[in-house]
Amino acid sequence: KGGEIRIDRKTNQSDLLAWVEHIDNIVGGRLDRKGLIQTVSYDRQQYLFNHSRYADIMLGNTADPDSDTAIQVAEEFRKADAPKILVSPSFAMGWDFPGKQCEYIVICKVPFKPGQSKVMKAREGRDKSYGAYLAMQELIQSAGRGMRSFDDRCEVMICDGHLSWFLYANKSLACGWFVNAVRKMNTVPKPTPKL
Repeated sequence: KGGEIRIDRKTNQSDLLAWVEHIDNIVGGRLDRKGLIQTVSYDRQQYLFNHSRYADIMLGNTADPDSDTAIQVAEEFRKADAPKILVSPSFAMGWDFPGKQCEYIVICKVPFKPGQSKVMKAREGRDKSYGAYLAMQELIQSAGRGMRSFDDRCEVMICDGHLSWFLYANKSLACGWFVNAVRKMNTVPKPTPKL
């Protein structure tokens, strides 16, 4: 059920708890390895920290100015033994977690960009697909943080009901390999063999 829930500002408490339960079911089958949960926002990160039954093995930087930086937390995660989960919106692009550093990724929601700013409204006024393009690029980048070479492997699960319509409506904005790799699952998949 958690993968069918649309995660946005209108998502109610009951659906958010079902979403956390879905993520916990993914994690529960993968306690022999390390994973990355891409939360897209600090609010979603905090919600997971507060409601997940696996919060004790989660770490992440926060929006708090006194929080450890992304670099410090990434280094702690890289050095940690399994089970450990890096939970943050900070690791969607430009980060490397090869091999056993990250064997699964959970993307909590499609990373839609807020459209309220004058700049964003102007850009979308010139190109209606601009916001979708940005979201698609971040989604693809988020999925690639743990797959860093031809002999690497990393499961990627996207837990947002928005994905079906978003991918269908915007597949021309995605790489062919990404569109072809997406599979809709009605249950949490069994983990791939450990590296």
